Amino acid sequence: MPVVSLDIPPEIYHRAQRIARQRRSDVQSVLLDSIDLDDETGRMPDAASSEDDAMWREELAFQRLHPELVKRYLGEYVAVLDGQVIDHDRDQVALYKRIRQRYPDQFVLISPVTKNPVEEYVFRSPRIVHNHDSY
Repeated sequence: MPVVSLDIPPEIYHRAQRIARQRRSDVQSVLLDSIDLDDETGRMPDAASSEDDAMWREELAFQRLHPELVKRYLGEYVAVLDGQVIDHDRDQVALYKRIRQRYPDQFVLISPVTKNPVEEYVFRSPRIVHNHDSY
């Protein structure tokens, strides 16, 4: 199978990271699922469920709401459904339990409210150190 390299905008990659964590999957699988086209029609296959659509919608809503969320809920977890905050708590587990009880069959985004709308990861580049004594 040929390998193709793509330049993915950081905001799309960060969304894929968040979805991968929610699915307990890896970023590559999320990205491949999102671009898997059904034959020549260009439509997404049926496997791209409505839950996937809901995840994307709520993630986009979270990013849109983020400036207000920081003002009101910084350091807490929020639950987002239908583009609106439906609950919040400092205790992620307590929030999760309430949401599962009230919305057992719906996808509800539960996310921490931090200063940045998406988590940032810093990877240090390795340095090559030459030992000049060996020359």
